[in-house]
This record gives sequence, C-alpha cells and structure tokens, in this order.
Amino acid sequence: MLNLINKLTIIGFSIFSLITFACSSSDEVPYTLAKNYFVKNDYPDRNLHMLKITNDEKFNSIFGTASLMGEKGKPTEIDFSKNFVIAMIDETSNTSAGVSVKSLAMENGKLKLTYELERKQNPDTANFRHFTILIIDKKYEASVYANMAPQNGYPITGGDLDDSGCKPSTGYSWSILENDCIQPWMTKYVFDGEIANAPLIFSKDHTKAEIMRNSKFPENLILDKKPKSKVNTWIKGDLVLTQIKKDSFVLKEKNREIAKGKLRE
Repeated sequence: MLNLINKLTIIGFSIFSLITFACSSSDEVPYTLAKNYFVKNDYPDRNLHMLKITNDEKFNSIFGTASLMGEKGKPTEIDFSKNFVIAMIDETSNTSAGVSVKSLAMENGKLKLTYELERKQNPDTANFRHFTILIIDKKYEASVYANMAPQNGYPITGGDLDDSGCKPSTGYSWSILENDCIQPWMTKYVFDGEIANAPLIFSKDHTKAEIMRNSKFPENLILDKKPKSKVNTWIKGDLVLTQIKKDSFVLKEKNREIAKGKLRE
C-alpha cells in the first residue's frame, strides 16, 4: 500500500512538473521599440510592408535619426553585432494612424509577428508615413512572417507579409534584380529538373542572373556573368548557368546538370 502511495505521489509530482514547465515556457520573443527615427524621403513609397534588417548599411539607407532635445530625445541605440531589426513601414497617407505590434513569437523555427493597422475615420490635413521598428536579440534571428490580427475571429485576407515586404497569400515574392515583389509565374524564363518551376530572371544588361528561391535553394541566388567568355555563362560558387542557344540554358552544380532554363509556355 505504501509503495502504491509513493508511486502515485511520484506520478502526481511528475504531472505537476510537466504542467508547471508547460505554463512557464513561452515562445514569446522580447523586443524593444526604437524611437526617434524617420523614413528617408528617397525611400520608395510602398504599401505596408515588413523588412528584416541585419546591418547598419541597409538600416541607414532607409532611416535617418530625428534627435530631440534632452536625454530622451536621443535615437534608440541599435548594435547590429548583437541585434537585428524588424521594420514595418506603411505607405504615405492622411488616414494612417500607425502600425501596432500585438505579439512576436517563435513558431516552428520562424518568427511570427502579429500586428494591427490603425486607420483614422477623419483624415488629417497632411500626409504622414507611419512605421514601427523592433530591435531583437540576434539569438532569435530567423525568417520572419507577419499576419494582421484577426477581426471578429476571422483572419484578414492579404494581411500577411514576409520579411522582404511581399504578400505570399496574394502570390507575390521578392526579386532582387527587379527590386520589387513579383508574381513568379509571370517571369519570362522558368526551370525544369531539380528546381522545377523556379523562375529565372536576368538583369537588363544580362550581366546578372537570378534564381528565385525554391525547394532546393531557400534564398534567391544572384549569379554573375563570366567576363570575356565565348559562351554566355553566369557563376556563383559551384553553380554555373550556361546559355546553350537562344532562350535555352543549362544549370550545373559541381559540373552536374541539375536543371534547364527555358521560355515559359
């Protein structure tokens, strides 16, 4: 009888420990809101979008400092050796009231940001560009996606954003060479083979080729044209893209053919 009580006590304590651990563990990710910055005038005016920024160069190309008098007027310090930034930038508008972050959490190895887009019923007399900057410890760095907080319990169509500022639910992905969100199925060229359906894009002068991210390559790849080559060839590391005839290309990895590029049908 005593042994049974001891066993029940151990089981009960184990269950209590599991419950306590489950309650105390949290996937919420801490962040600090940066203050006293502004979006530079030469930054393109786009619909609400999100960016993950990991270095000073990119951050300073988008934001300037808006120092005010006093200690509290200094811009929030950002050390990119220890932190990265998630920025939500709205379009210039006289009805925008700002972007409010509701939560930031780690889910399945990715950062999920939930936000609300606030609008004014009575428009301002002037246009403003609202934005939010989150400073996050580098130990949490991962791919980021955002969803607008549900309204009346229902998700918002088109309220999603990836960390390039595109809306995947509407079929858009970021192209480095186009410097914009595009619909991948609208590109001139496409691959078959190991990266079937991956879009292939060239710069206007054809000195660069872009392979958009796919099941094999999680990030967009930029290949540079080999100078003074008899055959048009673009290279990045072990990847070699060769034009074999007009509108026809072969992609090799370590001298092994993995895909062919062709005109979309």
